[in-house]
Amino acid sequence: MVKLNESGVCRIVIGLKGQFIQARLLCSVLFLLLCLPSRSSSETELGHAVIINAEKIVPIEVILADTPETWEQGLKGVEYLPPDRGMLFIFPREVIQTFSLKGISFPIDLILINRDNRIISIFDTVSGDKVLAFPLAIVAALEIKAGFCQANGVRIGDLIKSDQISVRAHNQLRDEHKQRELVEQKLIDNLESHPDDAQVYEELAVFYLVSRDCAKAIELFEQVLGIAETAPRLNGMGAALAMCQRDEEAEQFFVRAMNMDPHFQGPYSNLGLLYLRQNRRAQAEELFCRLQADYPETIVAYQGLVRLALSDGNIDKAELILDQAREQNIPSPELQRLRGDVALRAGRLEQAADYYLDYLRTRPNDEHAAELRSFILNQKIRKKQVE
Repeated sequence: MVKLNESGVCRIVIGLKGQFIQARLLCSVLFLLLCLPSRSSSETELGHAVIINAEKIVPIEVILADTPETWEQGLKGVEYLPPDRGMLFIFPREVIQTFSLKGISFPIDLILINRDNRIISIFDTVSGDKVLAFPLAIVAALEIKAGFCQANGVRIGDLIKSDQISVRAHNQLRDEHKQRELVEQKLIDNLESHPDDAQVYEELAVFYLVSRDCAKAIELFEQVLGIAETAPRLNGMGAALAMCQRDEEAEQFFVRAMNMDPHFQGPYSNLGLLYLRQNRRAQAEELFCRLQADYPETIVAYQGLVRLALSDGNIDKAELILDQAREQNIPSPELQRLRGDVALRAGRLEQAADYYLDYLRTRPNDEHAAELRSFILNQKIRKKQVE
């Protein structure tokens, strides 16, 4: 139930067998998507979706919830849900959501989806009367029977495809500050109602982390780690410490997270960025190359490697890395930002402005948006003066 409130390049070596597997996966995706029945306006809410990661394609049947009434009703009153069926909440624009579990009679996995069709958060096996919240904007969410994500290897960063998920390119968050305040209060109320629930502490800690309040995030992560250690919690603590410039402690937590779960990509990304900030270039490159090899659809690996190449002044290497990212079909606006950075360093100012403009269409609230808009405006004015 929802209540409304956005050369020298690392190479990936794939043998003929790997190419065949990759091609077979791609054909399977196309086949599944092409075979999905279109939704009739007179028919109700059944649809299909597929979750795609490096290992498998997971088809699911979805009950569509795309009106305020169906958002409010959600899975309330549903007594049984097949393991391959869930409820897909579709929102008309990017919004920050809260999800109430009240009235749901069985545990669920809650999957949150951003405008790039990527999974940005997973709440595993949740139940009771709690309110769940995530501080970043989403365009869709999937509620499915508990255990689905673990059984199918579904992780943050996986791609989810459905004809029903769409968002206009120029949609922007409205009253984002007010939405965040409402979410924060709901999470605090949740903590007061469930003081012994580690997940409630973790949700509020992540909220403060994404809101860049590192002191509050550290305090809450300390409490939740005192209850039970998990790789995501250790990684979150490391991220909060790094945000507060406590780099040595942050590194220790990232390494602990990697040792606890070698397949969890979060600490690899964060430790690579930490090394990059500390100018520990060889260690940063080693981590980013490892991340690129193991998770070739992870944008952070390409961001890190492009930054390293640009800092060396190696434009050709940076462009080769971008070509690799393009080969992986990564549908990320951040790639446009990287292309803009490379074009800028190469002196192709008009091209850089075009890339930045394209990036800001989908990331209007970027922390450097004002500087990028100023650069774009200057280039457009200069072009008109020349003409």
